[in-house]
Amino acid sequence: VSIVNLVQQQARNFKGDPAVKFAALDCAVFGSVCERFGIRSYPSIKFFTWNVTAPPLDFPRERGYTDLAAWVTEELAKSSGSPGSEEGLADSLSPPSSSERPALAEGQVTTVASPWAVEQSQPIGRLWDALLAFLYSLRQCTTLFSGPDSRLRDSSAFPDLMSVLGTLSRTLPSAEARVALKDLREQLAESSPRLTHSDFEVILDGIALGPVQGKYSREPEPHWRHCGTYTCGLWSLFHILMLSSGQVFPAPQVAAGFMAGEPPTEACTAEEVSQTMRTFVDQFFPCAECRGHFLKMWEGDSNKPNSTTDRYDGVMWLWSTHNVVNARLWLDRAADARWPSFESCTHCRANHEMAGDFIPSLVYQHLVHSYWSSEYATVDKRSSYNWLMVVVAMFAVGALLYACLSGSMRSGSGSARKSA
Repeated sequence: VSIVNLVQQQARNFKGDPAVKFAALDCAVFGSVCERFGIRSYPSIKFFTWNVTAPPLDFPRERGYTDLAAWVTEELAKSSGSPGSEEGLADSLSPPSSSERPALAEGQVTTVASPWAVEQSQPIGRLWDALLAFLYSLRQCTTLFSGPDSRLRDSSAFPDLMSVLGTLSRTLPSAEARVALKDLREQLAESSPRLTHSDFEVILDGIALGPVQGKYSREPEPHWRHCGTYTCGLWSLFHILMLSSGQVFPAPQVAAGFMAGEPPTEACTAEEVSQTMRTFVDQFFPCAECRGHFLKMWEGDSNKPNSTTDRYDGVMWLWSTHNVVNARLWLDRAADARWPSFESCTHCRANHEMAGDFIPSLVYQHLVHSYWSSEYATVDKRSSYNWLMVVVAMFAVGALLYACLSGSMRSGSGSARKSA
């Protein structure tokens, strides 16, 4: 169960109570407010009393989000009194002007504190978690180095690492992350014969997948945006990659708008994404028992993506796989483990009933809405061909200009000789 659902469930305990109001704030939009109240990790829960001059109280995370309602009740009893002016908080929550809203560049990942507060920010928050989970997987991996003095090139997992980095550098919807992982792949290819575990840790600390810093993966708990756990972030990565299958992303552009010397990315198929998932879990997922279950399921799945699988079928296969894993983990109440949950997608089930069967087309729409943002820039699949034609045309124009200029110069020289 996600933190979002837990908080929403706790908030329902105060439904109809005029003394308690729950609200979510997106720090990507209200950055000055978050800075004012010292919010440094997400999600952060603060309790404001009627006394707006008093500093807000921080929810003690060690109590767990299922204890939120009890904590609020306790604090209400402590802070009972006459309500005062609400102007201070109201001013803080006034919508920012257009100049204050952060611009979202092509393929850029933004820092989203409360993805559930703004629907469009939900995929961005999930992408953040996906990138953080990927970096955490690399840091926790035990197959890359057998000891402190071992070399990366000697690891049997090294080819698989290079393969995964190659796929992600083509498939991730963040341009900054694609470039960073491509550079990482090239760096590892050049330095792997002498790269030790401590060297690898230094590289991970220094990498940045957009705003997701590699150093966050040392202790990821305070840095999750939508998820609250590593496995949730990893599932986000897999769902985003599958939604990226068949998509072509533009090459990085320079400020003037000209091409930066590279064609658009080559689209990955659903089959490639599925194979990358299998490789990733096999080599980089830390739970041995979970790894064994997943690999056995994947190998025996006759419905896994093949060369003819399109985006829709790939996304729905992964959704089905996700539910198989959930059912195994929640054997005692498998019906409750069906995903997406009834609370997060009521319309995904027949007759809007919890026990209703899933409606595939609506589940697909829900997955796209949850994991894919309209801000992710894609290009037509013919762009690779168009890019080549543009380059050829540029060379042709250049050759024509050169011929014209050369002819003019020869003509001018001939006239000068005749005059002399």
